[in-house]
Amino acid sequence: ISYQPKGLIKRFLNPVQQDVVIQLTSFTSGSGNEWILYDMNGKIVHRELFTSQTIYGKLPLINSGIYILEVRMGDRMERVKISKLN
Repeated sequence: ISYQPKGLIKRFLNPVQQDVVIQLTSFTSGSGNEWILYDMNGKIVHRELFTSQTIYGKLPLINSGIYILEVRMGDRMERVKISKLN
């Protein structure tokens, strides 16, 4: 899947199996910096803080499918769809 940056997220791996790698266009440190994974019903299945311009995270044990990945940094937020493979 090709992704054209819209602001916060520069690039990310998609599809994913277990590891999430997201490169941001910039980074500002703050206590509200987090990435959140939602299922297609809007339920939060994972939430994690990040502290650098490149986010490395592990997914919890979840089923294959389409999920929404949300990145929040300060007052900025961006969402993208990702595919989870087993």
